Amino acid sequence: HAKMTDDRYARIVIGSDVGFTLKLAEQLFFVFDFETCSDFGWNSSYHSNSLDYAFAGGFQYYPGWGNFSFILAYAIGGRSDFVKLPGEYSEIKSTKWGNGFKLAAEYDFFAGGGFIPAAGISYRLMPRGYNNYDNIINIYVRFAFR
Repeated sequence: HAKMTDDRYARIVIGSDVGFTLKLAEQLFFVFDFETCSDFGWNSSYHSNSLDYAFAGGFQYYPGWGNFSFILAYAIGGRSDFVKLPGEYSEIKSTKWGNGFKLAAEYDFFAGGGFIPAAGISYRLMPRGYNNYDNIINIYVRFAFR
């Protein structure tokens, strides 16, 4: 007699980014932000949740192609995992803080000041120790005020 299992799985990935920008020259800005990425997965018998957090500081450059820009930043951060498997096993594990980098390409939809919506894509590489790395790719919509 085979035991039936519930193979349905639910997952939500949510992120946030809060930061500031300082104009250094006409086409060059200093950027600093705090970014999080949360991954929640579960079914009826277990859950596996993670929270990635990082601070990034670097430069945003507008090469003169309209409102298109590139971002290169140094990042430092960590990750915490919360796991509960069937039965009594559960674990909370956090990585050591790692040093990495963030690359992004972004397009601002309005030039000038005020409210500026933008769309972009970013890649963040975060070493986690013991030859482990997190590769985080975000496609995002950003709302800024200048």
